[in-house]
Amino acid sequence: YIGRIDGFLTAVSLIKKDTLWNYETMGQISASPNYIDFEGRKAVVFGSYDNYLYSVDSRNGKLINRFESGYYLNGAVALKKGYFFFGGCDSWLRIVNCQTGLPSDSLLLDAYIPASPAIKGDFCYVSDYSGNMYELQLDNGKIVRHKKIIKSTNENASFVSVPSITCETVYALSDERYLYAINRKEGREIWKYMLKGNVGESSPVVCEDKVIVCTKTGIVSMSVR
Repeated sequence: YIGRIDGFLTAVSLIKKDTLWNYETMGQISASPNYIDFEGRKAVVFGSYDNYLYSVDSRNGKLINRFESGYYLNGAVALKKGYFFFGGCDSWLRIVNCQTGLPSDSLLLDAYIPASPAIKGDFCYVSDYSGNMYELQLDNGKIVRHKKIIKSTNENASFVSVPSITCETVYALSDERYLYAINRKEGREIWKYMLKGNVGESSPVVCEDKVIVCTKTGIVSMSVR
């Protein structure tokens, strides 16, 4: 399943080496689609710059449901126990029931949300374009509590990549060129490391005891956890 800048979601068969179907939206699709079981069938979930979150049948591209947000949807949708989690350029993080397409909860951040939320267990981590990162505790599609674990100190400190999560730590890449390590239990900064060149939108990757990041400049950096 491929999201396209012309607003189409395209399903391509690797076996037939041909297009199976196209679903047209009225805006570009910037992020990767996600995939979920829905009433005995598979559904493809994605956002568009026409402000809608779509859920379509994976077999034929027919619309199952859609949800209208207030502005562009740029990041991918995260999934947990029958709920969609996504942020938009209207600064809202929204939780939507995948069966009904109706919202179950939401949270207004300080600026628009360019990247996808990251979920581990009952916790969701999401950041905004002003340089804040939030930790949300979840329960059955609801936000039980939330707090800022990184507070913006620089107008160029936006987060546009998805954080990486381990059992103890959140790793996040900021436009001010820092790789942050945040202690999940205490919600505090453990360390930050300045990278070389423009960081871009690449997300950190945890591999054993290392954290690997790439930059627009073409530099790959490896840090010890």
